[in-house]
Amino acid sequence: MGLALIVCPACSRSSPAAAATEKAVVSDRDLVVLPNNTAIYARHDRLVAVRREGDILWEAKVPADDQIIAPVAVALNSTAYVRGSKALHAISPQGKWLWSKALDGSAFTKTPSVNAPVTFPDSTVAVAVGDDLVRLDDKGVVRWHSTLPEGHVTASLRAGMDGALFVPTSSGLYCISPDGNVSWVRAIGD
Repeated sequence: MGLALIVCPACSRSSPAAAATEKAVVSDRDLVVLPNNTAIYARHDRLVAVRREGDILWEAKVPADDQIIAPVAVALNSTAYVRGSKALHAISPQGKWLWSKALDGSAFTKTPSVNAPVTFPDSTVAVAVGDDLVRLDDKGVVRWHSTLPEGHVTASLRAGMDGALFVPTSSGLYCISPDGNVSWVRAIGD
């Protein structure tokens, strides 16, 4: 059984022995767990999958020399969706790249949380591109494309259990129906 030691950088300053064993710091932005209990962590241009027992299952470099710009999202079918600076990529639980869909830029706000893909109960995925929202099926085919009538996406997208998409914006909270139409928008007070 292999063990990995992850050391806090602040802690390693006080202990030379700890500094010598420091490997990497994994943040919540970098780590996801598949439904099959495989942990995947993302580092710049690659993903590493680790079994529950601690063994490395696979390591995969993101296609087309892309760089990961947002947290990885996991679908119920154990597909992981990776938002790169050039495209959205899907990888199987076995570490095989399934597809890549070129994206015309990042979200307007350009933060990792706003750029993060979100998965739905049917294992489809949505992302923000500029002030547009794009939902793709598990094969990488665009299901719908919706443009926000007002405002910019300001926080992480959230998926509803019924397939609706909730979008926090500078104009309020939007609800996008499962077919890609705006259902409603509500101003959110301070």
